[in-house]
Amino acid sequence: MLRACPPTGQNGTSVDALPNSRPPAPLRAAPPSRRVLLRFWRGARFRRTPWPWLLTAGLLALLLRHDLLAATLAGVGVLGLLLSITRRLMWSLRNRLLVTYVFVAVIPVILVFTMALLGAYIFDGGYATSLFYSRLRHLQQRVQLLNQLTLPTGGAPPNAAPVTLQGVRTLLIPSAPGQAKRTARTPALALPTWLGTRFSGLVLRSDAAPELVAFRRDPSEAVLSRLPLSPALLDKMFDGLGVVALRSTPLYAPPPNAGRIRRDFSRVQAHLPGRQPVFNIVASTQPLPPARNSLDFAIHFGAPLEAIDWKTGKTVPVLLYVQTRPSALNQQLFDFGSRQPWSPLSVLLVVGTVFLVLEVVALYIGIRLTRSITGAVDNLYNGTRHVNQGDFAYRIPVRTRDQLSDLALSFNGMTESIQTLLVQQRENQQLESELAIAHEVQTQLFPQTAPEVQGLDVYGLCLPARVVSGDYYDFLLLNQERLAVSVGDISGKGISAALLMASIASALRAHQASHQGAASLRPRLEMPPTSALTLAVETTAPPALPLSPSQLMEALNRQLYATTPPEKYATMFYAEVYPRERRLCYCTAGHLPPAVLGRRGRRRLSAGGTVLGLFPDIIAEQEEIPVEPGDLLVIWSDGLTEPENAYGEEFGEDRLLTLLEQHLDQPLQELAHTAARALREWTVDPELPDDLTLVLVRVRH
Repeated sequence: MLRACPPTGQNGTSVDALPNSRPPAPLRAAPPSRRVLLRFWRGARFRRTPWPWLLTAGLLALLLRHDLLAATLAGVGVLGLLLSITRRLMWSLRNRLLVTYVFVAVIPVILVFTMALLGAYIFDGGYATSLFYSRLRHLQQRVQLLNQLTLPTGGAPPNAAPVTLQGVRTLLIPSAPGQAKRTARTPALALPTWLGTRFSGLVLRSDAAPELVAFRRDPSEAVLSRLPLSPALLDKMFDGLGVVALRSTPLYAPPPNAGRIRRDFSRVQAHLPGRQPVFNIVASTQPLPPARNSLDFAIHFGAPLEAIDWKTGKTVPVLLYVQTRPSALNQQLFDFGSRQPWSPLSVLLVVGTVFLVLEVVALYIGIRLTRSITGAVDNLYNGTRHVNQGDFAYRIPVRTRDQLSDLALSFNGMTESIQTLLVQQRENQQLESELAIAHEVQTQLFPQTAPEVQGLDVYGLCLPARVVSGDYYDFLLLNQERLAVSVGDISGKGISAALLMASIASALRAHQASHQGAASLRPRLEMPPTSALTLAVETTAPPALPLSPSQLMEALNRQLYATTPPEKYATMFYAEVYPRERRLCYCTAGHLPPAVLGRRGRRRLSAGGTVLGLFPDIIAEQEEIPVEPGDLLVIWSDGLTEPENAYGEEFGEDRLLTLLEQHLDQPLQELAHTAARALREWTVDPELPDDLTLVLVRVRH
């Protein structure tokens, strides 16, 4: 006798919850920037880098007097160490944003400010030297004009004295070159040969102050006009502007005992490495104007000036040195003759102050934005660390309303959803555990072994679509020569259908036991002594006349109608097989009509009534048919014939019966699994859409 197949389920794989049994370890905040260097020096990462060892090798090389090797190793070590520290510092987003802001905003402002100061310095110095140049050219033009206006006398008298006009001394000299006339009032004056016929320019003499000289030579006489650049004249030329001086380089350095102006300022030596001292040829005596404000700083500026050596006629490098203040230049530049001089520098200062205030405001805003961005990123980083340790209750504080705060809100929503999913997962795991228990209980309700009846082979197969099944089948051994077979299909699936199925199974067994006798039925059922069905058998009434299949269906209908909701119902097929008498009595209560396959062909069993549980009273009909050796009774549920393929075509009853007819000689267990395998190949979905039940009963030869 073949063994019955208990129902099997398709359990979904559950996801294990994250380890959350212990509280998460406290998280340490990210190290601030001021501790990065200390952590870097103390950390193992520093010890793994080669740069400290290069520095140590450089020190050893220095001690061993290998200067080049020491410098090379120390340079490479310092460079690598700086790169490593920079890479470590640049890990933090805060530091990256600060460096970016410095390069984008601060450094350009510093460069612009530096360029503005440098431009102002060059402009003021250039303007001061330009003023002195223009006034020096004006004096030179005056000397040249007076020289041209001096008329020759046809030969100068021996005692002729120089004529002085507006500080310009004009002297008539015989035109013979290289000769000089001596008088009681004028010493001998030798004219150098390089003068030629005409000359005008700045002349330097070793025994006197520099002079502006104009010279012209006529056939009879030569006219020489000179204007010495004395300190008083320089004071007048640079009046109110500051200090001006003419300085010489070592190419023209007068001897220390030269008869020229001497004072503390007159000889300034700049002792620079590899350079000769610089001497003042002549300088003004007026002091530097006082500063009007803290920004009115002193301006030191120099410019080249061409001069001629009186003896040789060669060009002598002379430096024009000025020392002034912006206020003095501004007053000179914007003096329009009004009593209230208009100063554009003040306007520029106001505009600069406004720009400075705007820069400070921009710096403040940039710092606030940087802190908000880095704070949001730091909060997200801490949040991810908490989530990584299983702390899904952590929430990021949100204080603003921007995209970063929306990102924080999204993170909080994500963690809240994960926390909710974990709770649901625990509930689902508990439910799955309870379903597993229900599956085990339901398995005990199905026949654990096939009953032994002479002349019959039976086999049942039930595949639930979910953990528990709403289909039902049972074998009841009424006596050694009589077997009852029942198959039911409960409306719906899942727990509710399984509970109703258990109720129908216990009710059917109870009704049969009440008419067959509980004492004689118990050993044949082979149930556990503490099962619910045994209790139902033990509480039945005394033995009575057996119920026919139609009477049993009517009794079950009344009980289901009274104990189940109106929308719940069940279909049922019940048959009693008498193998010795070769007959079968059955009743179908809304179930799919079974079929008998054999030598007589295919016969459908459709006698019966409507479904159970919808109406208070039904009238069920029963039918008795003969069976022959080799006949196969096939009972199935709609879960075997209604599944569709990819084209929407159902498996169908005809395809099922044809398949069974083709393999009619196989053992019942192989035949049932052949039908189930064919259904799997027919459908595209690996999961069953409905509970599948197949019961086979074969009459032996």
